[in-house]
This record gives sequence, structure tokens and C-alpha cells, in this order.
Amino acid sequence: MRRRSQEWWECDVNSFTETMFFENFRMSRATFDYLCQRHSSRLLRQDTQFRRPISVRKRVGVGLYWLATGVSYRTMGNLFGIARSSVCAIVHEFCKAVRQVLMPEFIKLPEGDALREVLQGFQMRCGFPQCAGAIDGSRSHIPIIAPEENHVDYFNRKGWHSVLLQGVVDHQFCFTNIYTGCPGSVHDARVLRNSCVFAMA
Repeated sequence: MRRRSQEWWECDVNSFTETMFFENFRMSRATFDYLCQRHSSRLLRQDTQFRRPISVRKRVGVGLYWLATGVSYRTMGNLFGIARSSVCAIVHEFCKAVRQVLMPEFIKLPEGDALREVLQGFQMRCGFPQCAGAIDGSRSHIPIIAPEENHVDYFNRKGWHSVLLQGVVDHQFCFTNIYTGCPGSVHDARVLRNSCVFAMA
């Protein structure tokens, strides 16, 4: 195994001010620590005879830094001192863990008292009666590398390949529902019709 420098992660990041940390990871250290704690059971790996596992903190750091910057796996590997293939695996594992652990808890449609609060919030803020959320997806194209099959379906009206994201927010601009994955050429009305929000309505 090739020895890789750990200096950026172990020295530089530890000496970041709160502002520098936020600029690099798009969150405070306290929120970062919270994510580490919440995902420790899913991201923790066991020691083997060949090597020590990558720590949960580093795995969370890799996932967040990639989401915050979008830099290449090669650059990530050089910064964090791990192989490109490990970066790829960690990013996927981290995103899956966030989706399974945090998304059901924090991104959910309001019910009961929470729904009444949202209805009152839209009434007071915008003058919209009986509004439980604002929905949009027309500008939410997520760039992708075109798949080999059916790549034309992913070519959007802006001239590049993407998948669509439809989001619902409450009166405080917090997401309450996310639906993504439709090819970039699909009309917004069709995305809405295929989403769980339409079925619930």
C-alpha cells in the first residue's frame, strides 16, 4: 500500500477557525460532530490484519467536503490521504446513511399541529389560505454524466445532461419533501404527477 500524506486532514483542518471550517464543510464544527455521532454505527469499520479502518470523522469529512465542493475523487484522495476508490465508496456510503438516517427525521411533510403552523405561516407571510407548502422543480437540474443508454432523455432544455429535483418547502423555507431522479427532459408537470406529493393530494 502506498503511503499517503495525512497532513491536510490531521493538521490543517484541526487548526481551522470556525469561519474556515464553515467555508470548507458548509457547517459548523458542532453540526459536524452531531453528524459523526448520528452516523457512527453505519460508518464505523472494524480493524483488519492488513490495515486500520478510516475513522468515522474522516468518512463524514470526505462526504461533506465532496458535497460542499464537488472536486474530483483524485483531489479528494490527495487531500484526505486515501485512495480514489475509497473516496468514491465513502461518498456513496455517506450519502446513503444521510438519506436513511436523517432524511426521514428532518425532511417530512407536516401533520397535526405542525401542519396548522405551516398553514398559518403561509397565511400570515404571503396571504395564501390553506397552503401547506410551496413546490418547484423547474430550475433544479442536477448535472450528471450522460448514461450510455437513453442519454437523450437526460438532455435538458438548457443544453446539458441532468436529473430533476422537485422540492416542497414550508413558510420558513425548510424542505418538507424532496423527489428526484427523473431525466432532465421530463416536463415539470410529469415530475409532479409521478411524485408522492401528487398521490397524497
